[in-house]
Formats: sequence, structure tokens, C-alpha cells
Amino acid sequence: MKTVPNTLLAFLAITFFFASCSNYYYSPNDGDMVTLRKQHDGHISGSSNLGDGESKKVMNIQAGYSPINHLAFVGSYFKTSEGDNNGRFGEGNILSGAIGGYYFMPVEDNSISNTRRRKERSPNHPNLNLEKGILLDFYVGTGEGKVNNLYTQGGRSQFGFRKDYVQMGFHLIKKNWGLSYNVRRGWLNYSNGKIYNQLKIDNSDLEKFQELTVNNSFGLMEQSFRLHIGVSHFRYFFNITSVRETAELRNLGVENNNFTVGFILEIDEFFRKKIKREEEVEVDF
Repeated sequence: MKTVPNTLLAFLAITFFFASCSNYYYSPNDGDMVTLRKQHDGHISGSSNLGDGESKKVMNIQAGYSPINHLAFVGSYFKTSEGDNNGRFGEGNILSGAIGGYYFMPVEDNSISNTRRRKERSPNHPNLNLEKGILLDFYVGTGEGKVNNLYTQGGRSQFGFRKDYVQMGFHLIKKNWGLSYNVRRGWLNYSNGKIYNQLKIDNSDLEKFQELTVNNSFGLMEQSFRLHIGVSHFRYFFNITSVRETAELRNLGVENNNFTVGFILEIDEFFRKKIKREEEVEVDF
């Protein structure tokens, strides 16, 4: 594996963990980062947070598939929970799906061909290396989720919510490492609000509950930055997602940052190899 430039390694130093002092009603996921580049690409990924596992837990599962060139489908599941020593606890999840398009610009590679290089090159354009290049993508998605909160004095609330979003992404892909960045514009709509033991909930938390019940929808801007390192079809990644803070979101109760680590696996390569072996067997007979 080639050495990753020192400027990229600086990314690893950004490992912040923020302690909770209030209840949250929204937490950002990793974003749609499946990096599909050609027809029949199929990628899956999973990630979790770094930090105090006793107080905060995050899980992201994502899958993407491209049935034809430049068309992509993505599905994801995100779950998070967090508490503190004062008795506050919150948990939420969202299941979402998106449809989008992508455009991959592979780089020219005029190095001497060998067996491994031939596998990486385009059959129609032998000088193009399909494992190196710049990827642009765009997604439109929607998701349904739930959020539950337990307050300091023992009261509890529950909401359902819907998130609609559009996302644009830029990805630099190299042989053994890469960088990804995306920005998302989203809209949150809360519904089916329920509250339990209202007398045990302080006024500030009751005001947030009323805000969510009455003033829909809430707009937000999110961005994700990812560094991934590994071999061709299996990579580890480090991901930071942040929400642009506004007065509206501050009053709502939004977790501004999530830092996760995980993996992405290009499962389509296993199927391609299997199909190729089966075709070779048929030719032998």
C-alpha cells in the first residue's frame, strides 16, 4: 500500500467527542457515501462512533446499487442513543432511501500493462484506470424515523419524523486511499408527538415539545467529510458529519457533529468474479 500523504493523516487528529447536556431531537448520519462508479456496482458499508461507548452509541448501515451506468439507488439505516449523568437519555433512528445519478472521470494510466493492470482497465479504453479518478454524484432522498427522550425529572416524549433531502457529492478516488465530501439540504417534519408525565418535565423542554408540534418544517444544511484507506475493494473510513447551526436548530435541539469509523465493501466484484469463472467453465466444455 502506498503511503498516504501527511496532509491526509492530519484528518485522523480530528476526533472530537461532545458530552450531552440537553436532549436532542435530531442527529446527523454519515450521508450517502457509496461511491458507485459503473454499471452493476454494489457497495455496502457499516460504521459506528468513537468515544465513550457507555454514554453515546451510533450505528450506520448503508447499501447502494447501480443497475445501469449513471443511475444509483441507496438505502440506509441510522440509529443513535446518548445519555448523561443527570438522568437525561435520548434515542432515535431513521430508515431512508434515495435515487440519484453519478459521473465518474477515470484517469489515464500509461504504465506497462500486466495481469493485474488489465483487470483494472476499461475494455473499451485500455489507457483508463477505473480504480482512479474523480466521482461526482447527486441524490434525492426521503426517510422516516422516530425519536424518544427521557428527561431529568422522569418525564418522557416521543415523536415520529420525516426527512426529505437533496445531496451533492465530490469524491477523489485513488488506488489505496481517497477523499469524499458531500453537502445536503434537508427538511424535517415532526408528527405524532406524545408526552408522558408532563408534570415532571421542565418548562424549557415543554417549549421544545410545543415547537416541534406546531412549527413544521425545519430546514437544515449538513456536510460530511470522509477519508478512506485500504485495498481496491475493501476500505476502512473515518467520517465526520456536521450540521450548520442556526438559531432555529439551536432551539430545536440538534446534535451538531458525529464522528464515525467503519468499512465499505464492493460486493459486486465477488459476483463478477463468480460469473467470469462460470463462463470459463462453460467454454472448457
